[in-house]
Amino acid sequence: MCVKILNASDPGEIEIWGDGTQIRSFCYIDDLMTGLDKLIENNVHIPINMGSDEAITMTQLADMLIKISGKKIEKKYLPAGPAGGMRRNSDNTKIMKLTGWKPNYSLEQGLRNTFEYVKSQVLTK
Repeated sequence: MCVKILNASDPGEIEIWGDGTQIRSFCYIDDLMTGLDKLIENNVHIPINMGSDEAITMTQLADMLIKISGKKIEKKYLPAGPAGGMRRNSDNTKIMKLTGWKPNYSLEQGLRNTFEYVKSQVLTK
């Protein structure tokens, strides 16, 4: 979605697959790497969830990224497009109990960092 927004005109429009009510969670890469370190340090060898428990709809995600971009962008929904499952979110109860790990970056800070990184990559091409 970062690339869609970066490539959109200002003012412009982006397409969102589905109706925008699909729920996802996103975890900033630095938090995931710290979590992996904790799993190794604590000798955890079982399947385990690791991610953010901060859920967001795809419409909310688009709105946050549009705000971060500073552009004026409308959302066009494609209900017939592939939307995936309606809800995907992480339950970090087990990893917290085994390692004490939890994400440190808020969704907004992680999105800001990610958007700026993607922007630096898109604008250099």
